[in-house]
Amino acid sequence: MPTNVTAEYAAAERRYQQAKSIQEKIAALEEMLRTVPKHKGTENLRQELKSRLAKLKRELERRKKQQKAAASTETIKKESPALIVAIGFPNSGKSTVINQLTGAKLQVAEYPFTTSTPAVATLNIKGAKLQLVELPGFILNAEESNTQLFAISRIADLALLITDPFSPLEELIKAFDTANIKLNQEKPNIKIKKNMLGGIDIIGFENIINAKKEQVIAAAREFYTNAVIEIKSKCTIELFKSALDPSTKFLPAIIILTRTDLATQEQIDAFRERFQHFEIIPSTEKEKIITAIWKKLKLIKIYTKEPGKKPKLNEPICLKKGSTVKDAAEQIHKDFIKKFRFARIWGNSAKFPGAKVGLSHKLEDEDIIEFHVR
Repeated sequence: MPTNVTAEYAAAERRYQQAKSIQEKIAALEEMLRTVPKHKGTENLRQELKSRLAKLKRELERRKKQQKAAASTETIKKESPALIVAIGFPNSGKSTVINQLTGAKLQVAEYPFTTSTPAVATLNIKGAKLQLVELPGFILNAEESNTQLFAISRIADLALLITDPFSPLEELIKAFDTANIKLNQEKPNIKIKKNMLGGIDIIGFENIINAKKEQVIAAAREFYTNAVIEIKSKCTIELFKSALDPSTKFLPAIIILTRTDLATQEQIDAFRERFQHFEIIPSTEKEKIITAIWKKLKLIKIYTKEPGKKPKLNEPICLKKGSTVKDAAEQIHKDFIKKFRFARIWGNSAKFPGAKVGLSHKLEDEDIIEFHVR
């Protein structure tokens, strides 16, 4: 906070910090701008407030467009451990790929725009049933038409970019970036807590590539007024800003390459070179695609068994990698935690078959767990 501010400014800043909606933040910022003292010492602050206000207004407009798209189209809700979206240009082969992966019978045709609304199929990975949604074809330079794609992608856990070697995939990725959806970019490891002394304090700013501490602090002030921000992984100043922006979606992605039979090896190699930061898999390699999907989702399958009975290998529980016995218990039944005595584990996380463990035991993929309750 600048020195010698008015009581009105201080009150508006408190409202900004406590605001729960974009509209409330905009109103508070406008009041801060109106009441901030106007002298040379506050020039930088006024510029930061204007920049923050402009960004929030852009975000509010973007959300209005999303809501409009959602209201006028079929709503997709996440109803499985993971939601995967298939994205691509019209006639890119999305329906064919989904049919191959799931056994669904989505309409396939040689002309574009066969898929006009989202189409849902179920991808079964060793008993884990996941939603796979084919989105309508992406249209170049048609922001309004693509709004629905962005809205549904924001609730997804993984994107399959389905394309042939000749399509302008860079343009699709750029459009998602403009919509503040970062495809296949790792979110920087950043920890944020309130600064009890006020202002912005940056720890580990040297992890920001090609940026000075003053630039990092200025970027942080676009989103926070009082914060201690610890940067634990290397990143660019652009990714740092994206990680602080609550509206940013970091969406893992895999490229599924269709029509490879129509391309020369040189053309395929050139495509791989352009998108070397993505995993690229030919659409004909079904098992490789499924393995890559499971790995990208960072899920594990856990099987349960009752004492004296065989495990239920057709009914796995899906959990995030790193989950514990407590996480599994909470998913099965809320009373399991209250009545928990111990569990027995078979599988990779067990020191020996049937090992006795507690709630904090970390599980691994395809473990078998047997709960013992009071």
